[in-house]
Amino acid sequence: MNLDEILKDAEREFAAAASLPILDQVKARYLGKSGAIPSQMKTLGALPAEERKAAGARINQAKDQVETLLRGRRDAIQAAELERQLAAESLDVTLPGRGEAVAGLHPVAARPLSISECPGADTSSSRRIGAPGWAAHQHMARAAARPTHHCPRLWVLA
Repeated sequence: MNLDEILKDAEREFAAAASLPILDQVKARYLGKSGAIPSQMKTLGALPAEERKAAGARINQAKDQVETLLRGRRDAIQAAELERQLAAESLDVTLPGRGEAVAGLHPVAARPLSISECPGADTSSSRRIGAPGWAAHQHMARAAARPTHHCPRLWVLA
């Protein structure tokens, strides 16, 4: 097999390789220890001395062309693989967001500061509670026993 045929076959097989493992197998056929290019180099010993230099230069040139084809195809396969991965992991920023959950005030922040802020509270008989203590405890116990028309919240802050 001459060098031109080797280059054409290598170009065709590199173009047909669809993945990196297949590409490595094709590379071994042409550049491996017992590949087509090294087998051509082994024939240099049988040539006369004056032809050996020119034949060696042609073989090295063919080897460089095969390596260039290999690098180009490897880059193309890696770029396609990266493109596939990016397409699979893409995020469509035009989609609407998740939205915000409907929330309210924390129960402690929502409690009235005094009994007068409760709807339906009788403010004439109620008093504010300054600090938690025995009086506040008694007041909260009485508030828990009040009917439903009274404010069910606790009135601890003044």
